[in-house]
Amino acid sequence: MKENMKVAKRGGGVAKCARDLYEKETKKSALSKLNSLNYQYVDEKPLEDKK
Repeated sequence: MKENMKVAKRGGGVAKCARDLYEKETKKSALSKLNSLNYQYVDEKPLEDKK
């Protein structure tokens, strides 16, 4: 579990550096309403007992 946390933090740091570099070079924000994800949650049916 600790190894996974280290890898996740490192990956997040890499993503932050990439975003900062993109925004610096293009002088635009990387975030906008046009490129945001639209999550749709689906109600899951309970599992039926197999007989």
